[in-house]
Amino acid sequence: MGLITIALWVLGGIIAILLSVLSPEFYKKTFIGVPDEFGAMIRYAWVGGSIWGVSFGGILVMIIGTIMFRNNYKQIKDKKY
Repeated sequence: MGLITIALWVLGGIIAILLSVLSPEFYKKTFIGVPDEFGAMIRYAWVGGSIWGVSFGGILVMIIGTIMFRNNYKQIKDKKY
């Protein structure tokens, strides 16, 4: 399940970079403290996007883990010896 979090971390960073490259004016108006220099803006986008990605990935993994735990518990509970 850690791979899900890592994948969403990378995906979040890539999406933010694409957004900043495709629409830099929108990106600068939407997010606070975006640097004016292109390279710095890309780095800023990677950091911000990857933070959002890992946050959503962590939430998703917690939900999946809770469901898997519940299903395993029900199987053990219903097992008759």
